[in-house]
Amino acid sequence: MVLESPEIIEREIKSRTGVVQCTQDGIRKSLVSFARKNASNVDTETNLALEKARGNVSQEAYERALARVKAERTWITEERQRLETQNKTLEQGQAALLGFAQVRERLAQKLATATIDDWRMILNALGAEVHVTDEGTLDVGLAIPLEATPIVSHTPGGHPQTPTPSASPSLRSRASAQGRLRGFAPLDSPFSAAC
Repeated sequence: MVLESPEIIEREIKSRTGVVQCTQDGIRKSLVSFARKNASNVDTETNLALEKARGNVSQEAYERALARVKAERTWITEERQRLETQNKTLEQGQAALLGFAQVRERLAQKLATATIDDWRMILNALGAEVHVTDEGTLDVGLAIPLEATPIVSHTPGGHPQTPTPSASPSLRSRASAQGRLRGFAPLDSPFSAAC
């Protein structure tokens, strides 16, 4: 999974950057080619008009050739617009991936300094359920809210209060851990006190 470590994110960014750069190079080459085709198309239309003015081309032949030139110009314009849109989409995707890496880094820094109360609040906000089975394995479930809810509310006396998981729409995810309870909490984890 991409979120597991900064190294995985960096590798993913480099991989996608390489693919995006290669694709953008291809788009740029295609745009240059279409610019040449467009210039050639304009020259063809000009030459066609000159030939008609000199009387070297019949009206019917002129109209057929002009229709072909205009159809080619329309196709060139549409392809250029499609490639420019594709290029913008690639740039936005690249920016989003870099933004994702920055958000992940900030989140990792905040989680690294979180206190036990902070972890408790986070797990309560996610609607975390942890069950220890008879075999000593963990069954962990999280409810990720689909709509924004306040993380901390205040009581009438002004004291912060940890919210209870709401009945708002959420995604439920369950995972079973195959191992003993104490094997899941490293000594520096906020959960080690519960082990």
